[in-house]
Amino acid sequence: MMIIHTLKRLPLRRGSVHFQGRSLSYIALTAVAAFIAGLLVRPLIKDERIYQTYARYILDQPPHKQKPDDAGVFDTVAATDFSGLVTVKSQQDVEARRQALAAFIWRGAQSPFGRYPEQVQAGSTLPFIDIAGLERVERLEIRMPLGVTSVATVLVPRHQRSCLMLYQEGHRVSFLERKRLLRRFVDSGCHVVALSLPLTGGDNSRPTIDHPRFGRILLNDPDKLEILETDTFSTLQYFLTPPIVALNHMLKDRTFQRIGMTGFSGGGWVTTLVAALDPRIQRSTAIAGSVPLSVHAAALHWGSYEQRMGRLYEIANYPELYVMAAAGQGRHHTQYYNVDDPCCFAGNNWAYWADALPQHAQKLGGKLATKAYSLERHAIGQSVANMVVRDFASFPSPAIIPDKPPGSP
Repeated sequence: MMIIHTLKRLPLRRGSVHFQGRSLSYIALTAVAAFIAGLLVRPLIKDERIYQTYARYILDQPPHKQKPDDAGVFDTVAATDFSGLVTVKSQQDVEARRQALAAFIWRGAQSPFGRYPEQVQAGSTLPFIDIAGLERVERLEIRMPLGVTSVATVLVPRHQRSCLMLYQEGHRVSFLERKRLLRRFVDSGCHVVALSLPLTGGDNSRPTIDHPRFGRILLNDPDKLEILETDTFSTLQYFLTPPIVALNHMLKDRTFQRIGMTGFSGGGWVTTLVAALDPRIQRSTAIAGSVPLSVHAAALHWGSYEQRMGRLYEIANYPELYVMAAAGQGRHHTQYYNVDDPCCFAGNNWAYWADALPQHAQKLGGKLATKAYSLERHAIGQSVANMVVRDFASFPSPAIIPDKPPGSP
């Protein structure tokens, strides 16, 4: 009845009960017959065939994600000329990029160069009771906008040599996760400055703010900082201010023949940026910390917002940052990648810039190395820890450390 009612509403030829040469009754009977035929045939059609047809349709659609080859390499990465991406050719270029990076990172905020911690006090040795060579602990409080405070922990050795190592931990864990590595530096006589990323670790603040546009927000994860980024305020300062201010403090009343920095995961990213910005870092090692943007574009799930910020890397892209981290007489920068990392940066993409970049660092007086290791977890691993300690202890000759931090009067 519904079919006949619908057909009656269709425009018919004047003076006739026919529709395009067919009577209403004929059309109605045809529709009913088709409906009955459908009911009879439907049980004979297997659902699996429908699903298979649909699956083939889906598989034929253009992929939304790039897939690496059997070696874990993306074709777009393999086709990238990483050497050609480096436009830093002289020390003057390096200095110009450093100034441009600093202007971008600390826009709307106080520069960390020439700045010192707001508070310095004795820290508890209880968390480090198993470090036999430890004499005392200092706690450096570094305050930043919106109530974000980071605390750098200084481990002072009993038997002191003229060496300083900064260690930066990554996302969601404390630097205490790497206490075995820190102990090796302290027991060898080196001062150690240990830092967790902002809003993480046991001592860093996690403020609640009332944002004029977004409402009340608890800042308890570094990834949340992205929503605070504006044209006049950079959240990158939260990552990069603490290690530089801590280094200023350590060099205020003393000198060191060797200064190094090591970081893991997000801390490896911080290490690369700090070493690129601050030539006082002589030896720097970034472990599972960053990859060029061609890799990020192929694997969008790798890394956090600060590692994919196009406006920053337009000033200095990753290949240039790696070169800048090594640029300068006697300076050395190393990137380590875990080829089986379940977290990020897995595969052998690293091999496509490993040989392309060292020549640029060498022309600027430094040494750049890219190495791989294999662990089926997101970790440093004992073999890499051994190489980091051994590399820091094996300076062929002390490099020249600037008397003042960059940008200071």
